[in-house]
Amino acid sequence: MVFKETEVGLAKGLKGGLSYANRFAGVVARVEKGGLLTKVVFTYRKARLEALVLSETLKAMFLKPGDPVEWLVKMNEISLIRDPLDGHDAVDSHV
Repeated sequence: MVFKETEVGLAKGLKGGLSYANRFAGVVARVEKGGLLTKVVFTYRKARLEALVLSETLKAMFLKPGDPVEWLVKMNEISLIRDPLDGHDAVDSHV
């Protein structure tokens, strides 16, 4: 399963319904602030993933390492790939 880091949305303290089916719990590992965009590195299971978020938006979230977050990806932004080691679809096998 692959997707661009710009297609990852982050939520902190999200409550209520949401139309995204691809919604997962993670933990912030690192926040690299930039002028326009900020990179948030977070863990999900044993994987480290990245999200690029508008710096202004992220400032209001007060994210810091160790914070729990939910990360979301729209279904149409996900591509499936074959695992080159065993030939099976790599859906949820490495993430």
